[in-house]
This record gives sequence, C-alpha cells and structure tokens, in this order.
Amino acid sequence: MLIEYIPTYKYFSSYITFLPTDSILDFGSNCGNLLKSGDITPCKYIGIDVDAEAIGEGSRLFPDASWIWYNRHNPVYNPQGTDAYPALDTAVDLVVSYSVFSHIDADDALDLLEFLYDHLIDGGKILFSYCNVDNRQCVEWFRSRRIDCDEIPNQDIVYL
Repeated sequence: MLIEYIPTYKYFSSYITFLPTDSILDFGSNCGNLLKSGDITPCKYIGIDVDAEAIGEGSRLFPDASWIWYNRHNPVYNPQGTDAYPALDTAVDLVVSYSVFSHIDADDALDLLEFLYDHLIDGGKILFSYCNVDNRQCVEWFRSRRIDCDEIPNQDIVYL
C-alpha cells in the first residue's frame, strides 16, 4: 500500500541527529519517506519493504538509494509471502523502522529484531516506533485493518 507521507524523519529526528555520513537501513521504508526530508544521503540509504509498488516508487523518486522488495509473509499485508528475510550483505550505522512492529506478531517481532541487529556495525543503533496501546483510536484502526484475518489471535497485543 503506497503511502505518500509518513512522518518518519520528523519522528526519529526528535531522538537523534541524522549525520550525512550515516548509512541507514529503513525497514518498512514504503517509498522513502525518510529521504523526503532532504537530510539523508540517498547513496547511504537502503529501503526495504513488502510493498512492491512502494519500492518501485521509491526507486523512481530516489534512484541513488538502494531498494529491496522482499516477499515476507504478513497475514494482512502480504498473505502469499514467505518467511524469509531479504538477502542483505552489508552492515549499517543506523536502522530505523517506523510502525512496522505494530503490524507483526510477537514471534516475528523477536525474529525481526535479531535480523536487524545482525546488520548493524559495532556501536550502531536501532530505532523503531510502535503503536501506543493506550491510544484507543490507534488500536481500533489496527484492529479494523485485520478484522477479516483469522491468522492473528485477538490477544496478540504486539500485533496492535
């Protein structure tokens, strides 16, 4: 699902300063909303997403960045996908993931953190956002996205 604007840069820049020398892995990049700030060096950026259309649009908008589509299974967003993570042969200074963990179950969240950690340089950082489960409007929005999906148990708060 191509999303034209996600406040990725605004959110994460309130916690860290992005340096032009930072290599960045944006997991759940959509079409590169982090790059739209103009403060991220495209040739040091890797965007990864399950949405092939978003990856295509990111490639068009930011041809100097690296883009990886991967066919990861997600019961709501990519039910025909596999359990494999994308092949990635590099380590980065910074991993960001904006609102991805709110779309996966608890087991996948732990696996994903391990995958991302394995692609950090020594001293690198992982930053991710998450749905605030105390925000009823946010929780109900996520529940409405998965209403017809029997694969995720209702008590899996991590998915919210």
